Amino acid sequence: MSMPTTLQDARNSMDGIIDTVSAAHPVVPLLNLLKSHGKLIMVGAPATPLEVPVFPLIAGNRIAFSLELNDRTYYATSSDNA
Repeated sequence: MSMPTTLQDARNSMDGIIDTVSAAHPVVPLLNLLKSHGKLIMVGAPATPLEVPVFPLIAGNRIAFSLELNDRTYYATSSDNA
């Protein structure tokens, strides 16, 4: 199998992603890389909350969450039905 050359080629190819970016950035491209039941773990701490549309989480049956840093939760949501 060859390596994907674009994000489109890599769609639905990852079981999990650890996102360490601490600046505001688009999250949907990362969600699109996840397989069904894939997990996005965010450990970066942007100064402003990230905007994340819910549909990519629900439609892909994906889970996204973050760690709590400095007594502030920056992002916490889940589409996990368990």
